[in-house]
Amino acid sequence: MGPIVLILVLLSACSAPHKEIGQTPSGACSYRYYDMEIIWTTAPTGNAIHLTGTVRNLRSFFLQDFELTAILLDENGRALAESSTPPSPNLINMNEPVPFSLKFVLTPGQIAKKIRFKYTYYIKESPPAVRGGRDEGVPRTHSFEADL
Repeated sequence: MGPIVLILVLLSACSAPHKEIGQTPSGACSYRYYDMEIIWTTAPTGNAIHLTGTVRNLRSFFLQDFELTAILLDENGRALAESSTPPSPNLINMNEPVPFSLKFVLTPGQIAKKIRFKYTYYIKESPPAVRGGRDEGVPRTHSFEADL
């Protein structure tokens, strides 16, 4: 393998999008991928957990029918409660923050340790033909887990 081919192979590994889960300077939890940034805080209240935050479109396309679902998990990964936003009737512009709020009700004795997020959206306009085109009607779905 020549040195040019080796360099191209090594550089291609760096170009893959990666997921980042962490915290913002204000202490809120955050998730960032090539298409979406989600920032949230959790507030336990009695037997309920309130999750509030924002999602931000990082794509260069308008997004439509965005829906966010979150599932609280126990220490064994079993689902305890689920909550979803209704699909957004509005287009989400690039870099536009959109607020969300989810509420989970737990039964006494249930202890949530993790949260699994799943988001789905459609791209409003088709990408250029050089990138394959014709994917306007294809749903985009991603999921991730974070500690609660």
